[in-house]
Amino acid sequence: MLMSGNACLLSTNLDKEIRKFFTFRAGQPEYAKHDGESKKWGWLSIYPQDRYYVSAGDKKNGTVEQMSVGVAQNSSPTVLCTAMNGENIYGRSYTHKDGFAHYAEEDSVLYGYNFAEQWEYALQVDPRFVFVTGWNEWTAGRQELWGGVENAFADEYTDEYSRDIEPSKGQLKDHYYYQLVSYVRRFKGANPIPEPTGEKTVDINGPVSQWDDVGPYYVAYTGNTFDRDARGYGSLIYTDTTGNNDLKGAKLARDSENLYIMVECAGDISPYTDPNWMTVYLDTADGGLDGWESFDYVLCEPTERTLSVRKFTGSGYESEKVGECEYTVTGDTMQIKVARSLVGAGDPSFTVNFKVTDGVVLEGDILNFYTTGDVAPTGRFKYSYAVKNGSAAPNNGGTGAVTDGAGSGVVTEDNDEGEGEDDKSSAGLIIGIAAASAALIAAAAVAVVLIRKKKKAA
Repeated sequence: MLMSGNACLLSTNLDKEIRKFFTFRAGQPEYAKHDGESKKWGWLSIYPQDRYYVSAGDKKNGTVEQMSVGVAQNSSPTVLCTAMNGENIYGRSYTHKDGFAHYAEEDSVLYGYNFAEQWEYALQVDPRFVFVTGWNEWTAGRQELWGGVENAFADEYTDEYSRDIEPSKGQLKDHYYYQLVSYVRRFKGANPIPEPTGEKTVDINGPVSQWDDVGPYYVAYTGNTFDRDARGYGSLIYTDTTGNNDLKGAKLARDSENLYIMVECAGDISPYTDPNWMTVYLDTADGGLDGWESFDYVLCEPTERTLSVRKFTGSGYESEKVGECEYTVTGDTMQIKVARSLVGAGDPSFTVNFKVTDGVVLEGDILNFYTTGDVAPTGRFKYSYAVKNGSAAPNNGGTGAVTDGAGSGVVTEDNDEGEGEDDKSSAGLIIGIAAASAALIAAAAVAVVLIRKKKKAA
């Protein structure tokens, strides 16, 4: 293994110049019995995972360079490396502490027990790098005989006996991805959610420049509305042409009566008659999983000047209309005015976690946020706008940007502000899973996710 900055490649016979530039580490494929070795990296290990050091001096000082975290391991009490369809395999529900006891629980595969135990040990050890296995192998790879198992499936067999994190259709969905997100935040730290600027009344028929001194700005990834036409397994072809308006960012403002929402796109916004056009989801409740997938309201069903304000009933995607709000579109920008009292944000202190979508063919399945149209922020993430005691933050000129995805100011449930770099031990698993139970967690990792810890401030 070699690394330099974020570079990570398998080592080969490279020339002297490259060898001098990169730092090399030998790959260690075995799942145990190498704890304490130097200048090696492991990719998967049974609990407690092997720890790797740079030197004997680092080992003496307890400075660990790298260790692995796995979702599951194709290993057993009797065979260190065997097939996933062997006997007594360390699947997703296994833990060193409780053995195979969790397998008797209903839907135990959704709790990420194995992954959580390995992450907790990694947080305790606090290495410089964590190597997470695995992201999207998805290959069954049947062998007549492998690891002492006939008709063997070495790495992938069933939901339980596999170790992929990438979101997928079926039972696992995106659960393990958000478990990964939660632990990465604990390992690397996360910035606090930025405070919004003070109250301001916005004339949605006025110029977009009204928003220049409003903050923060919620950033979205652009360039992801292209058509999909890709081969899957066998004769399967994945196609999608729902990408339309390319969401670029958003802002929120407020006065005593209204919320104002500004949505910016990478190009001029299309006519409101386009399918599944420019929709806003709002979570304004107290952090519960009520409504639909933790969202309480949706602004949708556009006419030329208005959107319906609908409240989710708690029965799937079912909702009831509770009012209307006004909107305007100027070029690449949409402005919305909605009464605070209409969407549960009437108190002096309130939090609005929100998401914007366009072109999403939802059908009540939140996983379609990944595969159709465009969403901001990604997947189940939400932007968070939190007003405390009705007070105003210092005017930041609209500069405090909040990134899409797993970055600061983006939550996966209600108000996960994350922890600072030096306070990673007290966080619980806060993830956006509105599944059968709030206790269900989610999970994620790779054949290769390499996570490098931030350097602590001097």
